[in-house]
Amino acid sequence: MKRFSRDPTFLLTPPTPSAHLTTFINPPTHPPEFGTPPPSSDIVTDLVNSLLYPGHTPSGVIRLLDFAFLALFATLVGMLVLTEGNLHVLAMLVLSVMLFVSIKW
Repeated sequence: MKRFSRDPTFLLTPPTPSAHLTTFINPPTHPPEFGTPPPSSDIVTDLVNSLLYPGHTPSGVIRLLDFAFLALFATLVGMLVLTEGNLHVLAMLVLSVMLFVSIKW
């Protein structure tokens, strides 16, 4: 049976990390360089690059956002007509228009 040491100095010595954990413990000494991503004609690649590269928003992603808001507006106007002017649907339409204007501004 192994006995524990009564010497309190063992608490002062830091543990030695294993070799495979040093990359997770020690951050890189220099920050990664964020340049501009290579040009792409694929909308999925543009969307991923707009998330990964700060300040990079290609025109394809902006066009996709415009189409998504257009579909949202069409759905809410259709619901507004079908519900005969429900105030909740009207409030959602006003909020979505305000969101779209604030994004485009």
